[in-house]
Amino acid sequence: MFLSELLERQKDNGKIAIKYGEDSVTYKGWYNHSRQLSGVLNNSATKSSSNIAIFLPNSINYALAYFSILFSNRIIVPIGTQSKGLEVTSTLEYCEIDLIITSLQYRDFLKDCLSDYKYSITLLFIEDQSIEKTDNDKSFIDKSDAIKNVGIEDDIAIMLHTSGTTSNPKRVMLTHKNLISNVESNIASLNFFSNDKVLIALPMYFGYCNTAQFLTHLYLGASMVILDSIFLPKQFFQIVEKEKITNFTGVPSMLLMLLDYRYSDKYDFSSLRYICFGGGKMPVEKLRELIEKYPSIGFIQTYGQTECSPRVSPLTSNLLL
Repeated sequence: MFLSELLERQKDNGKIAIKYGEDSVTYKGWYNHSRQLSGVLNNSATKSSSNIAIFLPNSINYALAYFSILFSNRIIVPIGTQSKGLEVTSTLEYCEIDLIITSLQYRDFLKDCLSDYKYSITLLFIEDQSIEKTDNDKSFIDKSDAIKNVGIEDDIAIMLHTSGTTSNPKRVMLTHKNLISNVESNIASLNFFSNDKVLIALPMYFGYCNTAQFLTHLYLGASMVILDSIFLPKQFFQIVEKEKITNFTGVPSMLLMLLDYRYSDKYDFSSLRYICFGGGKMPVEKLRELIEKYPSIGFIQTYGQTECSPRVSPLTSNLLL
């Protein structure tokens, strides 16, 4: 199976797929918008453009851009919008990118950081699908080792950011098969269904959210709610109650905020079956306190790494009691 098929098979589904603030998109709308954008992308990119960058925050537009690239049979390279200019240009050069799907709000920033960049870059603005090119006319004529996808499940689907160790941050190449296998394992281990609804607060361009939340719920035809503000306990419980959220994935600092929150009993969070967490150290005593405070929620500690697509193993933390 290819990632593009996850959305393809939902193309007639009128169910709300993603909500972001007051905005929402159905699966059918998502499919149609991404298909239409892929046509614009194909007309704007050169034949040798195999890697396409996304420079967008967590949003419906991010999801639209993601699948427009897959429908164009190209490779996704997400770049965090908090990145500095040098981080952007180093990623573009390292991944040999000459087209970025972005938003008009980042136009000035990108034009500025690309002003001294030696290669020509095309900016595709998702709001009006307008095109701008930087003034530099040098292009990647001879790409070093351009990835040649040949239409099999072992083709590269996405190049995800992973934190650097003793050098600069790296990019991990993950195939369609890598990601689908991880999604299916995640669904089986947590017993997810199409009536589940996830709250997304983690960056969608990192492996943790990309597979364990975004692609997992798309695979099922389930619903996603993207947090449209910074993570705060009050907003968290308000959204869980309003949207009947069934699962959430966060990092230990978020869980510690929930532990310290004094007004959780004012909200109905009975729909919330699981909170998964990872990506940092969680003090055992704090975890025990959290389980005692929220006994109706299953806390799942996860281990993984981007190179593994990323989830490797889940541990039901409630067994600590």
